Amino acid sequence: MWTPPEDTSDLFISDLPYSGSYAPIIGDTWQGDYVGFVFEYDEHESLLLDCLGCTYNGLLIDQIPQYPMIARMQDHYDDYQYAPQEAITLRSECMTVAQTCTHEPAFRALRKLIYICEASIEKDTGFWLICD
Repeated sequence: MWTPPEDTSDLFISDLPYSGSYAPIIGDTWQGDYVGFVFEYDEHESLLLDCLGCTYNGLLIDQIPQYPMIARMQDHYDDYQYAPQEAITLRSECMTVAQTCTHEPAFRALRKLIYICEASIEKDTGFWLICD
């Protein structure tokens, strides 16, 4: 089983946020704690299109029903909230997908999502992905 590396410093190296990127916020409201990196548009695209084989036709939940928490991130321009229990489920989905992911931006997206989930689980709270 894939385990995330302990060194996560590379996740915090990022260009300035641009249209379609998410700012992860840990907390039950969107005014929680900013994680310190952005979940970028190209990472989101690579995860959905390259790694999971989704298309722009139809709903993601219909294309990847085995990953309902990942499928929730349908649109780059919406905000998404995950409850504490959902963070546990999303982390599990990401760990499963990471075992076979070969696309670097998608793999980085999975590592970021796992990091966010673990921070959320540690604080026993939910988190938000706030679109710019």
